[in-house]
Amino acid sequence: MKKTITIVLLLVIILLGVSFFFDKKEKTEKTEEVKNEKNEVKEEKGDFLTYETNDYKIKYPFDFEIRKGDNPNFHTGSFLMEKRNSNPIEEMSVDRILILRKDNYSGTNLRDAWISISHNPRRSDLETCRQTQLGGEVRRMEDSENINGIVWYKDSTTSAAAGTMVEAHIFHTLHNDICYEIGLRLATSNIHSYDPSVKIKKVNEREIWTKLEGILDNFKFR
Repeated sequence: MKKTITIVLLLVIILLGVSFFFDKKEKTEKTEEVKNEKNEVKEEKGDFLTYETNDYKIKYPFDFEIRKGDNPNFHTGSFLMEKRNSNPIEEMSVDRILILRKDNYSGTNLRDAWISISHNPRRSDLETCRQTQLGGEVRRMEDSENINGIVWYKDSTTSAAAGTMVEAHIFHTLHNDICYEIGLRLATSNIHSYDPSVKIKKVNEREIWTKLEGILDNFKFR
């Protein structure tokens, strides 16, 4: 009888030990996961934050926030193209966006302002990286600009629908045989579509573009 009780007690102790071990392991893994997420965004001196991945880092002001995926309000996707059976198709989605908080722009016709970051590892040569689809047309980016030591090929497009104008400035570059895209986008509403009694003001678009361009200026590969 005593032997049976001893065996039962040993089994209970072993089960409790195993349960404690896995519980501690799960908590440790969750802590490490949260820690890694926090380490992606680092606070800088002044009014800037820095977002880092294994491939690049980008500095941006506090009035922007970074999110995974595309803009939930404007699913614009990327302009990175891939050819299959000689037919160009839109292939890559957006990895991250930096979206402007609109707290300081209430009472204006600003809909959204954001930067998208995308990449396509299958476009491993410069010529295909320079291809883009703008306005339903596949074309080659001819203009280029050296920004922070990176040569970007660029183009722009404007689209309008349901009283909203979206202007996009698109930049492509090839790094380590991977084509990267950064898209600067500004969406505004037609100010004449508002009720005159609401007294909506036209947003200072140059101010917004300066903010977006300033973020691009601080993009670096690691």
